[in-house]
Amino acid sequence: PVSIMMTPDHLLTVERVAREHHDLVAALLYRYLSELGASTDYPYLHLYWQEAGRTPYLFRVGDNVAGFALVRNIERGLHEIAEFWVEPRYRRRGAGRAAALALFQAHPGEWSVASYPGNVGAELFWHNATAGFRPHIAPSHDRGASVYRFRSPADAGNTLLRESASPSAER
Repeated sequence: PVSIMMTPDHLLTVERVAREHHDLVAALLYRYLSELGASTDYPYLHLYWQEAGRTPYLFRVGDNVAGFALVRNIERGLHEIAEFWVEPRYRRRGAGRAAALALFQAHPGEWSVASYPGNVGAELFWHNATAGFRPHIAPSHDRGASVYRFRSPADAGNTLLRESASPSAER
């Protein structure tokens, strides 16, 4: 697990999820998809424990679950955050940004992240969370979603966490 200090009182931990915690991730995924108003049918979740190149993560603040992410290696060196969700009580407090940066650091290389079509909060979050990376390609739009492409160096989390971010942009 990677631990990142959000504030002096809050330590965020990002950890790979063992198979025995599949049901926890499934429950969080259900909440996330319901919040988006999307279909809660997600036929790919089991693949995150079966296929190489797919990694499930949990975010924790102290002993509390703060969110999750599903990361895919689409092709050699190109990573994608397939799903990313932060528990509402940890939004706008740095948890989302810290978790995203920990993921970018854990998987250096090319990245593609997209927001759900029409999710203005997610678009603002990803715009701010990826802005410090170079080259940063202005978002393209695919079926209504903003797609951000950038390269993450191995020390991404260490470097970018020191920069200030707009706390109102947290998702």
